[in-house]
Amino acid sequence: MKIISYSIIFFYFITHITYAQNINYDVEIEYTISFNTERPTTQKGILYLDSSKKKSMFIYGKNTESSIKQSEDENTEYDLFYAGKKKVFYQDFNKDTLISRINLFSEQFIVEENIPQLKWEIHDEEKMLDKYLLKKATLYFRGRNYIAWFSEEYPLPYGPWKFSGLPGLIMEIYDTTKRYHWQVNSIKQTEETTLDLQPILKGKETLTIKQYADRKFNNNTQFKRMASKLPKGVQVTQMKTPRTGFEIKFEWEEEKN
Repeated sequence: MKIISYSIIFFYFITHITYAQNINYDVEIEYTISFNTERPTTQKGILYLDSSKKKSMFIYGKNTESSIKQSEDENTEYDLFYAGKKKVFYQDFNKDTLISRINLFSEQFIVEENIPQLKWEIHDEEKMLDKYLLKKATLYFRGRNYIAWFSEEYPLPYGPWKFSGLPGLIMEIYDTTKRYHWQVNSIKQTEETTLDLQPILKGKETLTIKQYADRKFNNNTQFKRMASKLPKGVQVTQMKTPRTGFEIKFEWEEEKN
């Protein structure tokens, strides 16, 4: 067994990122995502890779299609990214930048952070998935333990959601409780397509990852926001709810223990 850590170190100012840039993707990978939650569902996710410039973008949501439609004037339409409140995760490995567009309390936000340093453990175990020979890797990340299967036939250090850093494309990954599961459906080389990120990465407000976690999980913060909108004289009782979602414990919380 060997341990690897994926970290690209660059200087950048996270609070002043502008999105006047493009991703020129040439590889398109479709995943099936199974949510074995209280309301089980299956969705599609698409990973777009600009492998030459070390950029990736992963989107998922209901009715996600595997291609981007062109309008009559040949300008790219962005309905794919807006319809159904799609979630978007854009990574620029040259700038050590991860920008997410997420839905929180029925509103869309932009979340900025450095690309997480994922400490993978690579194991000797292998298996076949269709025609692909896969190798096993494990990971603890933000409160969940994951098992990943990657293919060195595709020497691309990418995967769905925020996963990256293995010496091959992640073909399958799931948490050990089987609550969340991603698996590749198709991989295709495409003609280079340019996407302008500015209209895609829009939200009500831009948050740091700490601000996002506080908004989502700090009951006091959300309680005050909701209570401020209620009529005078209305009393509400605050209840603590368990954490759910992909991320349930963050690095700065781990450091306190």
